[in-house]
Amino acid sequence: MLAQGVFDNGKEFWCKDLEIVLAELNIQYSFNPVQHPWLKGKVERKFGTINTKLLSQMHGKTFSSIAKRDDYNPKKNAVIRFNSFVEIFYKWLVDEYQVSPTTKDEIIPDLYWLKSVEDYPPKMIEPDRLNIVLGRTEESKLRKGGIYYKKLRYDSVELASYRSKTGDKITKYKVDPDNLGFIYVFNEIDNKYIKVFAVDQEYALGLRDNQHDVHIRYAREVIGKDYRHEDVVRARLEIQRRIQEEIDSWIEMPSKTSISGSSAAAKYCDIGQDSNSSLSEGLSSPEPKTEQKKESESTIVTVEEFDDDDVLDTSGWRSNM
Repeated sequence: MLAQGVFDNGKEFWCKDLEIVLAELNIQYSFNPVQHPWLKGKVERKFGTINTKLLSQMHGKTFSSIAKRDDYNPKKNAVIRFNSFVEIFYKWLVDEYQVSPTTKDEIIPDLYWLKSVEDYPPKMIEPDRLNIVLGRTEESKLRKGGIYYKKLRYDSVELASYRSKTGDKITKYKVDPDNLGFIYVFNEIDNKYIKVFAVDQEYALGLRDNQHDVHIRYAREVIGKDYRHEDVVRARLEIQRRIQEEIDSWIEMPSKTSISGSSAAAKYCDIGQDSNSSLSEGLSSPEPKTEQKKESESTIVTVEEFDDDDVLDTSGWRSNM
């Protein structure tokens, strides 16, 4: 893990989430001065290496200037599916670049890395903790019924036990944008995170945050501002139907399908820079595996621990029996 990070001045790096993640991982950071690209020459050079040694050979490549591109249309000539490109890139990076000598000093990157690890052992972190820390940080009021995030309710016995000690209060928690089936609520008393599942697992498990936003916008447009969670669920089904129609159209007649329509479908299906799938796979991917909900033995809560107004709504909860 990094001891220090240096970022350029892209707006995605000037955000509270990044500050929180770096603080939790105890990573120092700084920013490259504006309009000083020569201070990150090695990074820019690596992009150039990828372009010249790999990407320039592919159909659909872009050019550094309009003059070089001439009448070449990158989108029209793109023939490689994104999941295929990811596989090609990893193959090139691991099996070719890492084991080949560079033009300078005949350094082989893989051997240089192994030697560096011996001299400077990297700091390690448990994968489970890293997955939590890298989540997006949100704040909501912890109250009777749990925590609400974009009209999704999250609640559990362990969370209710925590609330019985703190009362209603603004609480921080981590959201995984790729799976709204659960959140990690920060327990300030024990200084740890509590995994809390969404009550409506059928809707939320495996659902991405950007998809949920699309459902909410659709429900608002069709139903109005007083929409309920059930309206969002119905919106999801309608949107998936429309997306499937777009996918079917793309498969049957790709040349006649609009780029904007295909891009919208791809964005909804999460086919982009961080995805390893293609549009043709669409919405037919396997359903996410059901997660097993485990309650901590040390946080068993009895009825006597709660006031009358704190009776738990356990509808939708899973049993661990």
